[in-house]
Amino acid sequence: DIKEPNIMVAEDDSYKAPRPVLIDFGLSEGFVASRQGVCGTPGYIPPETWACGMWYPRGDTFSLGITFFQLMSGRVPSKNGSIRGVLQARNGDFAGAAKNTPLPWDEFPRQMGELRQLLECMTIRQREIRPKPGQVLSHPWFASKSDADLPERSLRGLVGAAALQDARENLEKQLGDANKLADLHTMADKFRQADPGGTGVVDPAVAATVLAEHGVEDEVIKNTCREGMAFDYFALAEEVIAAKTQYDFHFLQDLFAKLDADGSGALSLEELRHLLNSKAFDCPADDVEQLLAFMDTDGDGEVSFEEFVHAALQYGRTAKRSEVNGTSAVAPPKSKAKPAGSA
Repeated sequence: DIKEPNIMVAEDDSYKAPRPVLIDFGLSEGFVASRQGVCGTPGYIPPETWACGMWYPRGDTFSLGITFFQLMSGRVPSKNGSIRGVLQARNGDFAGAAKNTPLPWDEFPRQMGELRQLLECMTIRQREIRPKPGQVLSHPWFASKSDADLPERSLRGLVGAAALQDARENLEKQLGDANKLADLHTMADKFRQADPGGTGVVDPAVAATVLAEHGVEDEVIKNTCREGMAFDYFALAEEVIAAKTQYDFHFLQDLFAKLDADGSGALSLEELRHLLNSKAFDCPADDVEQLLAFMDTDGDGEVSFEEFVHAALQYGRTAKRSEVNGTSAVAPPKSKAKPAGSA
């Protein structure tokens, strides 16, 4: 999945000779057996993959060519969608864009003619005549002494995209730190109520109000809710809820393991009652018995890990690890009773 976020600099001690590396090889695992399927990031996927569901080595040439083009022209896509990649179609027809949309060469630096020739070859839409990775490396540009500066417009685009990305990450972190899972679902509901047409975006003033209600600092709101730029709440809510769900799952897994001392894979209602009354949950006393009944779906007086996690994530009131000081906060009141005759 070649794209800008998946190219990192391994060492930062030399600006003249950096060592770039590719990361995130998750896609390669699924291709070991079949190498089939339209996987990757729309806007970087080559036309032949959209057409037949197959990846070829020359597809990586295409993806890297698009990446180079966007870096040189200051068109690196932003996380919030305010900056789109050159082949990221607004109408959602990514396959059509990969096949037919011409690259905006008027945005490419004019003084980089040799690099342009290279990228024109790398982004040829017909796979059969597109160069293989090894052939790309033989292009004269790699041996040239060209050291042209990026135009001011390209630099502004790259710096602006980086600033937006940093602001977005700060926003996601603050929402995750300040809210429990149920609070984030409430936030998403507020956004949806303000968007009756279901567009996925709201006015920045509306976004600012909702975010302030959910613990986001004024400076972060100022950097992410910009006047005249629609606020993409849908992607934000989806991302922070997914991250919080994953965090809560692992936390709940640890809590369950601490209480399940005998490794039976189930907890008694007494142990769960103690847990729900501990610092690990923001659970009013009136809700405890109702939640216990909801967890024990089969009515056998014990709750399996699956039952526990399902109910706890739906309830969405799990505390943060930092709010639970030590194992004593969740330790059971007493050990599980052993069956008669057991050692």
